Amino acid sequence: VRDKAQTITNFKSTATNFMAIELEDFSLRIAGDSYVVSGRARAKVKMEDRDLSQQFRYAKVYVKRRGRWQVIALHATRLE
Repeated sequence: VRDKAQTITNFKSTATNFMAIELEDFSLRIAGDSYVVSGRARAKVKMEDRDLSQQFRYAKVYVKRRGRWQVIALHATRLE
């Protein structure tokens, strides 16, 4: 589990490179001014010289605020 600051630091690091992300089993559910996107993804990631490619399930919740869509929740679970 990482907090927001750790996640941002990790993404800004030049040592972490996302080579590709493939989305599978994509689902979109809309309810008024919000929607949920979920599915499975395969990410090809390199950190320094290590291959950290992985597959995971994810869900993102978006809400429309002041005319803009914003992510208010994100959950991802790595699959073995």
